[in-house]
Amino acid sequence: MIKPVLLIVASKGYQPVEFEDTKKALLDAGIPVLVASDHTGRAQAKAVEGYPESTSVDHAIADVKPEAVAGVFIIGGPDALEFLDTDETHALLRAVAQKSMPYGAICIAPRIVARAGLLTGKKATGWDDDGELTALFAAHGVEYVRKPVFVDGNVITADGPRAAHSFGDAIVRAVSQ
Repeated sequence: MIKPVLLIVASKGYQPVEFEDTKKALLDAGIPVLVASDHTGRAQAKAVEGYPESTSVDHAIADVKPEAVAGVFIIGGPDALEFLDTDETHALLRAVAQKSMPYGAICIAPRIVARAGLLTGKKATGWDDDGELTALFAAHGVEYVRKPVFVDGNVITADGPRAAHSFGDAIVRAVSQ
């Protein structure tokens, strides 16, 4: 049985292109997807024409069992830091990293992974249109790589919506090994 990949979205303001395009790449490869968030029920997306306004949430982040999934990845969006840069998210990421499972984030969300202490000594990418990522990565011992998607060991990061499908493809490769 193929274990699902867990995609984490903010309960409000997640980036639907990043979520839907990443999810599509996984589903097209036959990999099931579970969704977790800071609240159960439905998560509301940032409004983007042509993309769903919300998604169903399977689990609260605090209730996720790392052994039940093949990897954990955080979707960005305007409210990702507000709702997902939490002790619960950090704890889940650390548990996944301790099991040497694939994990990562796209867009603004690699900042959450860095703050969890899980990018130290690694190379990563992410959204930096506000000019704050470089300093945050430096403060956490992360080498910033200006590429759409970057893989460093079990860590996969991407810089935004345009890279979402490639991010999903990188996740497929990582969990299919």
